[in-house]
Amino acid sequence: MLEFCQRTADRAGRQAYRRVMLAVIAKQRRDFDSNHFRQKTSVVSRRYKFREDLVYIFCGLIQHASFSLTSVPKNDMSNSRSNPEKAADDLTPTAKPNDGPKPARRCFVVIPAAGFSRRMGQPKLLMRWKSKTIIEHVIAAWQAAGVERVVIVVRQSDCALAECALAAGARVVQPDSDPVDMKASLIVGLQYLEANVSPLPADRCFFAPADLPEIHASVIGDLLAVSSGLDEIVVPYFGGRRGHPVLFPWRLTTALQALAADEGLDRILSTRPHKPVHFDSNLRAKDIDNLYDYRRLLGTNP
Repeated sequence: MLEFCQRTADRAGRQAYRRVMLAVIAKQRRDFDSNHFRQKTSVVSRRYKFREDLVYIFCGLIQHASFSLTSVPKNDMSNSRSNPEKAADDLTPTAKPNDGPKPARRCFVVIPAAGFSRRMGQPKLLMRWKSKTIIEHVIAAWQAAGVERVVIVVRQSDCALAECALAAGARVVQPDSDPVDMKASLIVGLQYLEANVSPLPADRCFFAPADLPEIHASVIGDLLAVSSGLDEIVVPYFGGRRGHPVLFPWRLTTALQALAADEGLDRILSTRPHKPVHFDSNLRAKDIDNLYDYRRLLGTNP
């Protein structure tokens, strides 16, 4: 069908051009034969000139249509008739499988915040830290570092903390049964991510305490920039001492649920390969356990 259209277009163009040339030659012969028809033939020449322009335009349209037809592969002509949308997609350039950047590894953080703050004597995460609450400072640091989703596990009855964290932009998870310890809170956060985000094996997840108002977004960013394997844990060291936060590949987060009741993250860190990242000791984020720690870190007298 394509070759027939091309032959028809070429034949129509040649016939139109032949007719124009014959008309021009006839007009020239009439001019030389008699001066009596000179004025009349001048009018005719103008008419032929107009017709010649139309013919050239017509030929150009035929050539354009012929070029457009050649842009469709012969093998796809039948498919284009049965599926016009597929034919339109075939005409658009498509990227090769290896073209473009590879998908980035997503990163999340699970922050257990289901404690009772018994040593503090009051809800410590809602205590003021400079211009905000402690939990607001912590959430802001994780957001500034570029973590995709901040998940905070809160007790069912702790509505004030849940509202504050939600207003700061975190995803708050309040299980029906309050977690008995930090490991149980981490498992609840992982289950939330599994159900709502569907993480891939290449994704990663931080585990970090909630009472770290001095955590630095730059430290989090440096840990994210470390190239690690799918079975390799990234662990920060501050002045030679291990600290927070720890970055797990998503594939290893299932190992947390397989721990015994008396085992914690230290068990996984001691049995799995990990990549250490060293920082200065002054970048170590100190946690707040009691009122003395709070006042000391805030710079007030105990």
